Amino acid sequence: ADINITPSTGEGFGLSTIESGICEVPTIATDCSALHETVKDRGILIEPKAYAYNTDGSRYWFIHPNDLKEAIIDLLKDEKKREKYGKAAKKFAEKLTPESRAKLMLDRFEILLKDDAQPVARR
Repeated sequence: ADINITPSTGEGFGLSTIESGICEVPTIATDCSALHETVKDRGILIEPKAYAYNTDGSRYWFIHPNDLKEAIIDLLKDEKKREKYGKAAKKFAEKLTPESRAKLMLDRFEILLKDDAQPVARR
């Protein structure tokens, strides 16, 4: 693929952006939820223009189709930009290994233990 398009408005993590990054494929995504963090300056983020409410009261966002169309055309026409974003996406994705995530958690646990941190309810 030349580009990954993820116009979702409710990604919990944005796994497709990480998977495409491993393949040096840049992403075009909606600038909301976890997509903001997994794409950032490693692809194109489209700002939502409007939102609506679900029956449970939560909001979901809409992007304008023309904004998506323009981003797709822009990225398909600009090989250098695709390459730049693809390389940056791969560099970011390679850092997200199970080992690196486990080490990060263990480091945080060590800090909490060292500081004898207490849950908020016990303070």
